[in-house]
Amino acid sequence: MSGMQEIDHDELVKKLMQLNYWKRIHENKLAYTLRESKPARIVTGFSQIITYYDENNAYLCTLHRVIALDNSIVHEDIKDACINQVRYIAVKKKFV
Repeated sequence: MSGMQEIDHDELVKKLMQLNYWKRIHENKLAYTLRESKPARIVTGFSQIITYYDENNAYLCTLHRVIALDNSIVHEDIKDACINQVRYIAVKKKFV
Protein backbone atom coordinates (compact mmCIF):
# COMPACT_ATOMS: atom_id res chain seq x y z
CA MET A 1 0.00 0.00 0.00
CA SER A 2 1.25 3.48 -0.82
CA GLY A 3 1.91 6.12 1.84
CA MET A 4 -0.74 8.46 3.18
CA GLN A 5 -1.72 11.33 0.85
CA GLU A 6 -3.49 14.50 1.92
CA ILE A 7 -6.55 15.37 -0.13
CA ASP A 8 -9.23 18.05 0.14
CA HIS A 9 -12.28 16.72 2.01
CA ASP A 10 -14.66 17.54 -0.86
CA GLU A 11 -12.37 15.86 -3.42
CA LEU A 12 -12.30 12.71 -1.32
CA VAL A 13 -16.10 12.68 -1.17
CA LYS A 14 -16.15 13.08 -4.99
CA LYS A 15 -13.83 10.08 -5.37
CA LEU A 16 -16.15 8.00 -3.19
CA MET A 17 -19.16 9.22 -5.20
CA GLN A 18 -17.52 8.37 -8.54
CA LEU A 19 -16.89 4.82 -7.35
CA ASN A 20 -20.48 4.57 -6.02
CA TYR A 21 -19.26 4.05 -2.44
CA TRP A 22 -20.86 7.23 -1.05
CA LYS A 23 -24.32 6.11 -2.20
CA ARG A 24 -23.83 2.61 -0.79
CA ILE A 25 -22.65 4.06 2.54
CA HIS A 26 -25.85 6.08 2.85
CA GLU A 27 -28.03 3.16 1.76
CA ASN A 28 -26.40 0.92 4.43
CA LYS A 29 -25.16 -1.50 1.77
CA LEU A 30 -21.58 -1.74 3.08
CA ALA A 31 -20.30 -3.46 6.18
CA TYR A 32 -19.37 -1.08 8.98
CA THR A 33 -18.16 -0.93 12.55
CA LEU A 34 -19.52 1.66 14.96
CA ARG A 35 -16.29 2.55 16.73
CA GLU A 36 -17.68 5.21 19.05
CA SER A 37 -21.07 6.67 19.90
CA LYS A 38 -21.63 9.29 22.55
CA PRO A 39 -24.06 12.13 23.19
CA ALA A 40 -23.62 14.97 20.72
CA ARG A 41 -22.96 18.52 21.87
CA ILE A 42 -24.51 20.43 18.95
CA VAL A 43 -27.93 18.69 18.91
CA THR A 44 -29.85 16.19 20.96
CA GLY A 45 -28.53 13.03 19.40
CA PHE A 46 -25.30 11.12 18.97
CA SER A 47 -21.79 11.78 17.72
CA GLN A 48 -20.46 8.66 16.01
CA ILE A 49 -17.20 7.43 14.51
CA ILE A 50 -17.96 4.77 11.88
CA THR A 51 -15.54 2.66 9.86
CA TYR A 52 -16.79 1.26 6.53
CA TYR A 53 -15.50 -1.71 4.55
CA ASP A 54 -15.83 -2.44 0.83
CA GLU A 55 -17.43 -5.51 -0.74
CA ASN A 56 -14.19 -7.49 -0.13
CA ASN A 57 -14.21 -6.52 3.58
CA ALA A 58 -11.16 -4.31 3.05
CA TYR A 59 -10.97 -0.99 4.91
CA LEU A 60 -12.69 1.78 2.92
CA CYS A 61 -13.11 4.88 5.10
CA THR A 62 -13.84 6.42 8.49
CA LEU A 63 -16.62 8.96 9.00
CA HIS A 64 -17.56 11.26 11.86
CA ARG A 65 -21.33 11.68 11.88
CA VAL A 66 -23.70 13.58 14.15
CA ILE A 67 -27.19 12.11 14.15
CA ALA A 68 -30.27 13.73 15.70
CA LEU A 69 -32.80 11.65 17.63
CA ASP A 70 -35.02 11.46 14.51
CA ASN A 71 -32.07 9.71 12.71
CA SER A 72 -31.39 12.70 10.43
CA ILE A 73 -27.74 13.44 9.70
CA VAL A 74 -26.85 16.85 11.12
CA HIS A 75 -23.12 16.79 10.35
CA GLU A 76 -20.86 14.42 8.47
CA ASP A 77 -17.11 14.47 7.82
CA ILE A 78 -14.97 11.88 6.15
CA LYS A 79 -11.68 11.49 8.01
CA ASP A 80 -9.71 9.18 5.73
CA ALA A 81 -10.13 6.52 3.07
CA CYS A 82 -8.26 3.78 1.26
CA ILE A 83 -9.11 3.68 -2.46
CA ASN A 84 -7.25 1.44 -4.93
CA GLN A 85 -4.61 0.75 -2.29
CA VAL A 86 -3.91 4.47 -1.79
CA ARG A 87 -4.52 5.84 1.70
CA TYR A 88 -5.96 9.37 1.77
CA ILE A 89 -6.41 11.69 4.72
CA ALA A 90 -9.03 14.42 4.34
CA VAL A 91 -8.09 18.03 4.99
CA LYS A 92 -10.36 21.04 4.96
CA LYS A 93 -9.56 24.08 2.84
CA LYS A 94 -8.49 27.05 4.89
CA PHE A 95 -9.89 30.38 3.82
CA VAL A 96 -7.65 33.38 4.30
